[in-house]
Amino acid sequence: IARIFQKKKVLLVGFIFYAAVFIIISQLGKLPMDMKSQGYLIAFLAAVPIAIFGVVPGAMIADLVIADAYNTGSHKEGVFFAARTFIMKVSMSFSLLILPSILSIGKSITNNVGVRLTGILAALFCVIGFIALFRFDENSILRTLKDREGE
Repeated sequence: IARIFQKKKVLLVGFIFYAAVFIIISQLGKLPMDMKSQGYLIAFLAAVPIAIFGVVPGAMIADLVIADAYNTGSHKEGVFFAARTFIMKVSMSFSLLILPSILSIGKSITNNVGVRLTGILAALFCVIGFIALFRFDENSILRTLKDREGE
Protein backbone atom coordinates (compact mmCIF):
# COMPACT_ATOMS: atom_id res chain seq x y z
CA ILE A 1 0.00 0.00 0.00
CA ALA A 2 2.86 2.38 0.83
CA ARG A 3 4.14 2.00 -2.75
CA ILE A 4 0.81 3.18 -4.16
CA PHE A 5 0.37 5.99 -1.64
CA GLN A 6 3.14 7.89 0.09
CA LYS A 7 4.22 6.48 3.43
CA LYS A 8 3.25 9.71 5.15
CA LYS A 9 -0.34 9.37 3.92
CA VAL A 10 -0.50 5.76 5.07
CA LEU A 11 0.79 6.77 8.52
CA LEU A 12 -1.78 9.58 8.71
CA VAL A 13 -4.52 7.01 8.04
CA GLY A 14 -3.00 4.89 10.80
CA PHE A 15 -3.30 7.79 13.24
CA ILE A 16 -6.97 8.24 12.29
CA PHE A 17 -7.69 4.54 12.77
CA TYR A 18 -5.89 4.48 16.12
CA ALA A 19 -7.78 7.56 17.34
CA ALA A 20 -11.07 5.92 16.34
CA VAL A 21 -10.10 2.70 18.12
CA PHE A 22 -9.22 4.59 21.31
CA ILE A 23 -12.49 6.55 21.23
CA ILE A 24 -14.41 3.29 20.82
CA ILE A 25 -12.41 1.75 23.65
CA SER A 26 -13.38 4.66 25.89
CA GLN A 27 -17.03 3.84 25.18
CA LEU A 28 -16.92 0.06 25.60
CA GLY A 29 -19.97 -1.20 27.46
CA LYS A 30 -22.03 1.79 26.33
CA LEU A 31 -22.20 0.90 22.64
CA PRO A 32 -25.48 -0.49 21.24
CA MET A 33 -24.09 -4.00 20.66
CA ASP A 34 -23.23 -7.00 22.76
CA MET A 35 -19.85 -7.18 24.49
CA LYS A 36 -18.50 -9.91 22.23
CA SER A 37 -19.25 -7.85 19.11
CA GLN A 38 -17.55 -4.84 20.70
CA GLY A 39 -14.43 -6.95 21.24
CA TYR A 40 -14.45 -8.13 17.63
CA LEU A 41 -14.92 -4.55 16.44
CA ILE A 42 -11.88 -3.39 18.41
CA ALA A 43 -9.77 -6.32 17.19
CA PHE A 44 -10.80 -5.70 13.57
CA LEU A 45 -10.22 -1.94 13.64
CA ALA A 46 -6.97 -2.13 15.64
CA ALA A 47 -5.40 -4.53 13.13
CA VAL A 48 -5.00 -1.76 10.54
CA PRO A 49 -3.02 0.77 12.63
CA ILE A 50 -1.00 -1.96 14.32
CA ALA A 51 0.15 -3.18 10.91
CA ILE A 52 0.82 0.36 9.70
CA PHE A 53 2.80 1.44 12.77
CA GLY A 54 4.72 -1.83 12.77
CA VAL A 55 6.17 -1.29 9.29
CA VAL A 56 5.81 2.23 7.89
CA PRO A 57 7.80 4.29 10.45
CA GLY A 58 10.86 2.09 9.95
CA ALA A 59 10.57 2.43 6.18
CA MET A 60 10.23 6.21 6.50
CA ILE A 61 13.34 6.40 8.65
CA ALA A 62 15.22 4.22 6.16
CA ASP A 63 14.29 6.63 3.36
CA LEU A 64 15.37 9.57 5.52
CA VAL A 65 18.69 7.91 6.35
CA ILE A 66 19.48 7.20 2.70
CA ALA A 67 18.50 10.72 1.59
CA ASP A 68 20.62 12.23 4.36
CA ALA A 69 23.60 10.11 3.32
CA TYR A 70 23.18 11.29 -0.28
CA ASN A 71 22.97 14.95 0.82
CA THR A 72 25.78 14.94 3.38
CA GLY A 73 28.03 12.14 2.22
CA SER A 74 28.04 10.84 5.79
CA HIS A 75 26.33 7.66 6.94
CA LYS A 76 24.57 8.20 10.27
CA GLU A 77 22.17 5.26 10.39
CA GLY A 78 22.93 4.57 14.02
CA VAL A 79 22.17 8.14 15.05
CA PHE A 80 18.77 8.11 13.33
CA PHE A 81 17.69 4.81 14.83
CA ALA A 82 19.09 5.78 18.25
CA ALA A 83 17.03 8.98 18.14
CA ARG A 84 13.94 6.97 17.19
CA THR A 85 14.52 4.53 20.02
CA PHE A 86 15.13 7.36 22.50
CA ILE A 87 11.86 9.07 21.54
CA MET A 88 10.00 5.77 21.85
CA LYS A 89 11.47 5.11 25.30
CA VAL A 90 10.67 8.64 26.50
CA SER A 91 7.08 8.35 25.29
CA MET A 92 6.66 4.96 26.96
CA SER A 93 8.09 6.32 30.20
CA PHE A 94 5.77 9.32 30.00
CA SER A 95 2.74 7.08 29.52
CA LEU A 96 3.79 4.89 32.45
CA LEU A 97 4.15 8.03 34.53
CA ILE A 98 0.73 9.53 33.78
CA LEU A 99 -1.36 6.32 33.56
CA PRO A 100 -1.54 5.73 37.33
CA SER A 101 -2.53 9.36 37.86
CA ILE A 102 -5.39 9.07 35.39
CA LEU A 103 -6.53 5.75 36.81
CA SER A 104 -6.62 7.27 40.30
CA ILE A 105 -9.59 9.34 39.07
CA GLY A 106 -11.62 6.15 38.81
CA LYS A 107 -10.85 2.55 37.96
CA SER A 108 -13.66 0.58 39.57
CA ILE A 109 -16.88 -0.81 38.14
CA THR A 110 -18.90 1.91 39.83
CA ASN A 111 -16.45 4.71 38.97
CA ASN A 112 -14.69 4.02 35.66
CA VAL A 113 -14.04 7.63 34.62
CA GLY A 114 -10.26 7.19 34.79
CA VAL A 115 -10.34 4.06 32.64
CA ARG A 116 -12.52 5.76 30.03
CA LEU A 117 -10.34 8.87 30.14
CA THR A 118 -7.27 6.83 29.15
CA GLY A 119 -8.92 6.03 25.80
CA ILE A 120 -9.80 9.66 25.19
CA LEU A 121 -6.30 10.80 26.14
CA ALA A 122 -4.75 8.19 23.83
CA ALA A 123 -6.95 9.47 20.99
CA LEU A 124 -5.81 13.01 21.79
CA PHE A 125 -2.17 11.95 21.51
CA CYS A 126 -2.99 10.35 18.14
CA VAL A 127 -4.42 13.67 16.98
CA ILE A 128 -1.24 15.42 18.18
CA GLY A 129 0.87 12.88 16.26
CA PHE A 130 -1.33 13.35 13.20
CA ILE A 131 -0.78 17.12 13.31
CA ALA A 132 2.96 16.77 13.97
CA LEU A 133 3.37 14.44 10.99
CA PHE A 134 2.23 17.21 8.65
CA ARG A 135 5.59 18.93 9.27
CA PHE A 136 7.43 15.93 7.80
CA ASP A 137 8.45 16.77 4.22
CA GLU A 138 8.40 13.38 2.57
CA ASN A 139 8.34 14.87 -0.93
CA SER A 140 11.83 16.35 -0.64
CA ILE A 141 13.18 13.04 0.64
CA LEU A 142 11.54 11.15 -2.22
CA ARG A 143 12.89 13.70 -4.74
CA THR A 144 16.40 13.21 -3.36
CA LEU A 145 16.10 9.44 -3.60
CA LYS A 146 14.67 9.60 -7.14
CA ASP A 147 17.34 12.07 -8.32
CA ARG A 148 20.19 9.97 -6.92
CA GLU A 149 18.82 6.67 -8.21
CA GLY A 150 18.77 8.17 -11.70
CA GLU A 151 22.52 8.95 -11.55
